[in-house]
Amino acid sequence: MSHTNKKRMAAYGFVGASVALLCVMLHFMLKPDLYRRTDPAQTIGYVYVHDDDQKAGRQQIVQGDFWSFDREDPLDKVVLWVKAKGLDEEKPLAMAKAPHCSRWLAPIGLKRRGDVVDNFTGRKVAILDRYLYTIEITTRSGKTAVIKPERIWLEKLLGWSEEKRFKLTFEGEVSRFWLILHIALMVAAPLFLVHAVYDGIRILVGVGDPLPRLKTSLLWGWTSFFAAAVPIGVIVTWQAFRVGFEPWPLGGDVTDTKSVLLILLWVGLWLGCRKAGERTWAVVTLAGAVASTLIYLVPHSMIVQ
Repeated sequence: MSHTNKKRMAAYGFVGASVALLCVMLHFMLKPDLYRRTDPAQTIGYVYVHDDDQKAGRQQIVQGDFWSFDREDPLDKVVLWVKAKGLDEEKPLAMAKAPHCSRWLAPIGLKRRGDVVDNFTGRKVAILDRYLYTIEITTRSGKTAVIKPERIWLEKLLGWSEEKRFKLTFEGEVSRFWLILHIALMVAAPLFLVHAVYDGIRILVGVGDPLPRLKTSLLWGWTSFFAAAVPIGVIVTWQAFRVGFEPWPLGGDVTDTKSVLLILLWVGLWLGCRKAGERTWAVVTLAGAVASTLIYLVPHSMIVQ
């Protein structure tokens, strides 16, 4: 194989790895938040799929499948330990067992006379009301299992949420048009970036003259991300949570802060490279892609519990 072909294969391999990484990221974005224990040696088994969000006008019933592998020691009770937003005290909410199956249910938001009220105070559930809870399962003999989300790497690094709970936030109705446009542009931006990375690799290995295409891909990627994150993102977050754009230091929204960092990063790189040569553009594009990936790895919509 000639030296030029080896360079081309290296470029194709890098782009293939970038596309694979993008697919992995999309997989983690779309996969359900599943908690499961099916080992008979642990006595208590469960399958629970968590949903972070619910519409403010709809009742919310927490449900899951919980059982005991030991017929001589069946489940006695399943309890949600719930803490409402703004309250320090946890309150127990007993789950009821459905007949003839392993399903247990408990309503957090309950519909009464046309309104959805919470199952603790009876007050109407409003947009941005939030409930944090864990699930405690107990057998007749007193054996217990507690289901709660694991801390992510950033929470461990910063020492956040030693006792992390499931999060349930009630939100407003979001227009499908704006939501689909927001998601489509957010997906388009990294695709343009992958294309720019490919052209950057081609520049570094001396294949062709792809600098004009690299600049075009970066411009379209930045434009797609900016449109999705700021004007359209403000519309979506206002409809969902009645809040606008709140990056640090204006607010505490992690997602908006990430968006501002990415926008400023690429504006700075673009302005700094206006008169630079093609190899500088290539190196800066690769460095910017790495920095963007690191910023993206900070979890979306993370809250401090």
